[in-house]
Parts: sequence; structure tokens; C-alpha cells
Amino acid sequence: MNALIGSAQDAIATRWRTREPVIPALLTIARLTTAAVLSYLMTLFLVDGPIDLTCALTAILVVQTSPQATIKMGMVRVGAVLTGVFIAVGVSTWVGLTWWSLALVIAMALLAANILRLGDQKLETAISAMLILAVGGQEIAVETRIFTTLIGAGVGVAFNLLLPLRADRSRCAECA
Repeated sequence: MNALIGSAQDAIATRWRTREPVIPALLTIARLTTAAVLSYLMTLFLVDGPIDLTCALTAILVVQTSPQATIKMGMVRVGAVLTGVFIAVGVSTWVGLTWWSLALVIAMALLAANILRLGDQKLETAISAMLILAVGGQEIAVETRIFTTLIGAGVGVAFNLLLPLRADRSRCAECA
């Protein structure tokens, strides 16, 4: 057991001792955090009344894509988030958060994502729906949730277009 723990500690220490894996990881963390906070600050400025973190969630989801895929993926992710928001708002209006409403929201979100052919973003639909269901007791209008989602998507797209990360040419199939 001690040998296993020791080898795990060595592997972690080796990874973080070199500059190569650390710098890209820190840049990614800084980009995602900054985009989320900027979208939240814009939402505070643009929206009167209570808000949620849909803007920050959407910004993170959009910024994690490459600049080349930003606009298309941004639209798909906005669709995924909005689908989850609509489902959760509908359910939370009538029921609130229970074990079975959680199951219903997840199943409906994944079904809708499959029908809309959202592909890899189908989990984002369920995640968004769960987050909205969890805060369903807050008096946040559906329009506000949609607007904050669009703010987050806009910040994410702008962030990727204005401050793109350089592509890692060793892992980029399109660059070869």
C-alpha cells in the first residue's frame, strides 16, 4: 500500500515539476475562470433582479472549445443549455426538487438532446437542467435565464476569438 501511494506521489510530483504540462494547464484554468467571472459581471450589470450562474456555466462550456469551432460549438452549446433550462423551468414550476423530479428532468433533457442531435453536448443539457432545477425556488424569470445564457455564450465566443489559445501542433491532426 505504501509503495502504491509513493508511486502516485512521484507521478504527481514529476508531472508538476516540468514546465510543459503546468503552463498550458494554468492558462486553461485562467481562461475558463476569467470568462466565467466576466460573464457573471456582465450579467450583474445588464440584468435587474435575481440572477443565477447560467451565464458562467455557458461561458465555461463555450471557452473550452477551440477558436476554430467556437461559433458553431457556441451555438450548439447555447441550444443545449437552453433546452435544459426550458425543461427544468417547466418541471420546477409545477413540482420543485424531489428525487423523482430530478430523474424526470435528467431523462427529459437527455431525450431532448438526442432528438435535437446535440451529440457530445447532450450531457450539458442534463447538467444545465439539474442546475436550474436545484435553484428552481428562486424567482428568476425564464427570460432572464435565457438572457444570461446568451450573455455567457457571447462572452465565451468573444473570449475565444479575441484571446485564442495557440494550437498544440503535436496533437493537432488538422495542422499536419
